[in-house]
Amino acid sequence: FSVKGSSSNTDTIIIPAMPRGVRKENLPTKVCVVCGRPYSWRKKWERVWDEVTTCSKSCNRKRKIHNKKPSNALTGAAGEDDADDVVIADVEGRSGADVDPFTAE
Repeated sequence: FSVKGSSSNTDTIIIPAMPRGVRKENLPTKVCVVCGRPYSWRKKWERVWDEVTTCSKSCNRKRKIHNKKPSNALTGAAGEDDADDVVIADVEGRSGADVDPFTAE
């Protein structure tokens, strides 16, 4: 960068280069709510950093499975039939567990 319009051609102002961005060690960090490990800010989280609570897709999937409400059939609620207790017999009287659906007889 040089100053134009000055009386002397030897007048040059040197401006030090500005650092580009932020150093990795200065990025904000959070702790994952699932695994407890720290993770750093990422460019793709720039707009939603306040909403990010997990460090990875894997931890996010685990969090969703853990927070999912169990269905009535799995909890054994009163008045519900458990699907595991029902055994369907085929025409010859064999139980469903003995029948192989992939073999032709």
